[in-house]
Amino acid sequence: MNRQKWFQGWNATPEEQRVKFVSIARFVKEHPNFNSHYVNNPDVQNRDLALMRMISDAISKQRRSELELYKLYINDGAFKVALEDSIRRMVEV
Repeated sequence: MNRQKWFQGWNATPEEQRVKFVSIARFVKEHPNFNSHYVNNPDVQNRDLALMRMISDAISKQRRSELELYKLYINDGAFKVALEDSIRRMVEV
């Protein structure tokens, strides 16, 4: 993915972005519903919805320390889709 295209409104260096993505992916993998609602869920549509909720939870929990990321996630549809797609690839089993 061309991160520069999708994440150009985000004033974080590539390294800062990587650290934040890893943090979000870690939160998602440690979420109590990760295995039951994502990994072991045969329903692809519900699986994707569960993953999006877990990603949203992760970003909401970090909103005070990552206000810029939170605002972009909430207000920029292309940014949200690109972020969710990136996290999905990071947590796939």
